[in-house]
Amino acid sequence: MVGAVSSFEALMLLQDQDTEIDQLLHALAHLPERQEVAKLESELEEHSRSIQAVESERDRLALRQAELEHDIEAASARVKAIEARMYGGQVSASRELEAMANEVTSIDARRRNLEDAELEVMEELDPVERALGDLEAARHRLSEELDEARSRLQVVASGLQSHIADLRQERSRRADGLPTGLLELYERIRSRLGGEGAARLVHGSCTGCHLSLPSVELDRITRAPADEIVTCDQCGRILVR
Repeated sequence: MVGAVSSFEALMLLQDQDTEIDQLLHALAHLPERQEVAKLESELEEHSRSIQAVESERDRLALRQAELEHDIEAASARVKAIEARMYGGQVSASRELEAMANEVTSIDARRRNLEDAELEVMEELDPVERALGDLEAARHRLSEELDEARSRLQVVASGLQSHIADLRQERSRRADGLPTGLLELYERIRSRLGGEGAARLVHGSCTGCHLSLPSVELDRITRAPADEIVTCDQCGRILVR
């Protein structure tokens, strides 16, 4: 039957098209541009974690510096208050004046220690702020590279997606022309066997599993009517002969 033979040939063309679509989908999922985007995203995330760690250290040191500055200002204010009383004529007793002078000396010593501690913190803070600036600049560069990589990916992916959409439309029209029973069987086998539901029988071998069919099976297939659906007894694919 010519119609039946044409259906099997049309099925094989459908299989070829399905294979092409599957290959394009695989290519779409594994584009080098996609891998580049993933790489840059990973690097950007790593930089963000590093920045958070350095910012935490910067904030700790800045808080310590602020605490020291507060204590220094308090000590200075206390000294000014005491000296104002000492030299303002409010206190005349020598013993009280001596005690106040001793307190000023003690506070001054503590203030110098606080100033030394603040200087040490500032020395620690300087390289931390430089490192933070370098990391933020690197993150900015990575962010720009990522935007460019995403744009490249979008262009390439859109082209492939458009081509796949066209093929799927054509595939749908081709599938509509096949007998319902043949198409349903093909789809079931294709789903079970990783996308390949039909294969050609060439020189006694199935092009799907690449195994030779037993001679008895080949003889049966040869004698079968042209419109009979035959499958490979090795892999189960529909054989187009």
